[in-house]
Amino acid sequence: MAAAQAAKDAAKAAEMFIVGKPKGLVEGGNINILARPQVKLPDGTIATVRSMSFSDDTGNEILVPTVSPDGKILTEKQAIDLYYKTGQHLGKFKTPDAASSYAQKLHEQQAQYYGVK
Repeated sequence: MAAAQAAKDAAKAAEMFIVGKPKGLVEGGNINILARPQVKLPDGTIATVRSMSFSDDTGNEILVPTVSPDGKILTEKQAIDLYYKTGQHLGKFKTPDAASSYAQKLHEQQAQYYGVK
C-alpha cells in the first residue's frame, strides 16, 4: 500500500516539473511549473514560463525561464546568469529543436492551466 502511494506521489511530482514525455530530453527540469509567478504583459496576457534556450559547455540545450522567481521579465543574459547562479532550468535537451518543441508544449500547458484562451 505504501509503495502504491509513493508511486502516485512521484507521478504527481513529475507533473509539477515536466509536461508529457519530451523528445530529446536529457534531464528533466527542476522548477515547479505549477507554481510560477504571473507577469502581466502589455497585450494583457500573462507570462509564467516565458523561456529561451542556450547551449552549455557540454553541448546540452538548456531551457530556462525568462520570468524570474520574483516575477520580473529577464533579458537572455539575465536568464542565463540566473541559471548559472541557481542551477534552475525547465529541462536539458539534446538539440535546440527539442528544447523549442518542449517550450511550445510547456506554453500550451500553462495556457490551459491558467485558463488563457
